[in-house]
Amino acid sequence: MAPEGLKASDNLLLVRWEHHEVEMLQQFCRYFANNAFVDVTLWCQGRSFKAHRILLSACSEYLERVLLEQPRSSVDPVMVVVHGVELGHLLDLIYRGEVRVSAGELPRFLECARILGVRMLQSTALRICAALADTEADPAEGQLVRSSTTEKQV
Repeated sequence: MAPEGLKASDNLLLVRWEHHEVEMLQQFCRYFANNAFVDVTLWCQGRSFKAHRILLSACSEYLERVLLEQPRSSVDPVMVVVHGVELGHLLDLIYRGEVRVSAGELPRFLECARILGVRMLQSTALRICAALADTEADPAEGQLVRSSTTEKQV
């Protein structure tokens, strides 16, 4: 059956935005970095984190429930009781798809993600790897330069 307003004899063309998901997430990441269009503030142990309701809700079962219960017009911050460092790392994971945590922080980070119902933990695509430093000193310039990141699965 043809979409409304079209006849079966009309030639339909598909218009596709290649890499839509990647480009949209990159744009959200830019907004996050610049605090642009943020519409929720999370408070943890005296630290505040500004973010986007739609992205938090898509990635966390707990935050989805909390944000659905909070009126959209409310300017009150959402209170989240977890350690601020882990929340900061979780926001990095949500917005960038990756985060670097020390081996010592990993258990607390994963527990925080579990408490918040972060959906990525249920994904078979979630990997925890040892990552080598992604920057190195350029002795000629005295500046840091990006080198390729090598990951080793642990």
